[in-house]
Amino acid sequence: MSNIQFDTDMLALLPPWYREILDYQQICQTEREQMEALADSIQAVADNMFFQTMDEHPFICGSRF
Repeated sequence: MSNIQFDTDMLALLPPWYREILDYQQICQTEREQMEALADSIQAVADNMFFQTMDEHPFICGSRF
């Protein structure tokens, strides 16, 4: 597995006065969940580029051809 680190804390990107607003906190929490799912997908693609970390998905897809 590769050592790619993704920062999914969207609230930290906002100016300090926005961080205190509950609506922004909730939006950023939802965005964080989506960013974590995206990071997992990116990590899976990166891992599938190498035989040592490849899962069974490329073999299944490749066998259809």
